[in-house]
Amino acid sequence: MFNRHASGSAYGRRIVVGLAAFALACGLIGHPSPAAAQTPTEHTFTGGLYPIFERAQCALCHNDNGMASRTRLRFPEEGVSADEITAFGLSLGQFVDRNAPEQSLLFRKPTNRVEHTGGERIRQGSNEERTLRAWVDYLAELSGDRIDAAQQRREQLGHKPIADVQIRRLTHEQYNNTVRDLLGDETRPADAFPKEDFVHGFTNQAEGQNIAPLLAEAYSQAAETMARIAFQTGDYRGLVPCRPTSARPVSA
Repeated sequence: MFNRHASGSAYGRRIVVGLAAFALACGLIGHPSPAAAQTPTEHTFTGGLYPIFERAQCALCHNDNGMASRTRLRFPEEGVSADEITAFGLSLGQFVDRNAPEQSLLFRKPTNRVEHTGGERIRQGSNEERTLRAWVDYLAELSGDRIDAAQQRREQLGHKPIADVQIRRLTHEQYNNTVRDLLGDETRPADAFPKEDFVHGFTNQAEGQNIAPLLAEAYSQAAETMARIAFQTGDYRGLVPCRPTSARPVSA
C-alpha cells in the first residue's frame, strides 16, 4: 500500500539535499578552508611537510656524506622516530627570517627562488609549496628558546652538529680583484657570472654562497680564457720565475 507519510518524508529529504547542493554550488555554504585545515602545529610536521621533503629527495644531498654535507642543514637518517622528525622540523627555524618569512632560506632554496644546486625541489605555486610556506610562517612565530630546545633534542637523539667553520668562495668582486692582482687581467670576468645572492644585505655570507652548476661552468670557462691570454704574449708576464728555452722538459 502506498505510504503517504513515508513518501512525503523521502520527498522532503530530496528537497533539502537539493537545496544544500544548490547553496554549496553558489557559494552560500562555504567549503572548509584549506588554510584552516592545514594550519600547522608542533606535531604536524611529521605527516605534513616531511613527506614532501622525502618525495623531493632533499635528504640525498643534505646528509653526512651528501653534496650538501657541509651545510647547516642535514636530514635525519631513515627509520628515525617521529619524535626526532618533529625535533628536526622545529630546528628548521634557524633558516627562517622572523621579520620577513617570505625571504627565508627554508622557503626560497627548495623552491629555487634563491639559486639552489638541487634546483626546484618544490614546485612554485603548488600545494606542496603552500604547505612549506605555512610551516615557515609557523616557525617565524616560535620563540628562539623553543627552536634551540629542538636542536638540543636532536643532539640528544644522536644528531651531532657540524663544526661551526665554513669555507666560503670569493665574491665576484673579490674574484675580479684577485685575477687583476695576480695576472694583470683587467677584463673583470666575474661580471659575466650568474648573479650572487644577498644574505643579510651582503654577498659574502657562506650560507648563501653555493656553487651551482652554471657558476662552476663559468669558473672553468674564465680560467681557460685567462690562461690563454696570460701565456699568448710569449713573455709570460712574469708569471714564471725564469724564461723557458725549450718546450721540452730538461732532465736532471
